[in-house]
Amino acid sequence: MRLVCPSCGAMHSIEAFINDEQARKFLSVIVSLNSSLQKNVLNYLTYFRPESGKGLRWSKAVRLLEELKSLIEAEYVEWDRKKPIKNDTCYWINALDKMIDSPPKRLPLKNHNYLRVIVYEIAEEEDKRLEEERERMRRSGWNRIEEEEKNMPTSEQVKKLINSALKRRRL
Repeated sequence: MRLVCPSCGAMHSIEAFINDEQARKFLSVIVSLNSSLQKNVLNYLTYFRPESGKGLRWSKAVRLLEELKSLIEAEYVEWDRKKPIKNDTCYWINALDKMIDSPPKRLPLKNHNYLRVIVYEIAEEEDKRLEEERERMRRSGWNRIEEEEKNMPTSEQVKKLINSALKRRRL
């Protein structure tokens, strides 16, 4: 099987790509990502191509991809000393979509900060929306239901009650 480089048009066999250790590492990291991220991550990495027009080196692509993966898998989204927000893969999917639809004007990118800003904005909007929803539910009396649920016996307590009733019945 022969592959054609979409950047320069060079043709190589798939074995040529697989024989390169960095290319293999790149492919293994790409495959480990959420399938909804994979295509856009490849498009996103094109924003790091050097101005000279040469392709991105495999080693740099691997480094960028591993950095991105660690950001995506982090527990919290953080930016510029602002409040950390619980991370979600959806934020990254939406941010990459947004970035692909409207690429940055200054290329090549040097780091992931441009994407991180977009992700944080999306996470912040979602966090505010969820907080407003919680507040609305609290005002509507939803918290009374939560309080009642707290007072309900746990499944372990129910099991103990059933077992003790069965023991008494046997006596």
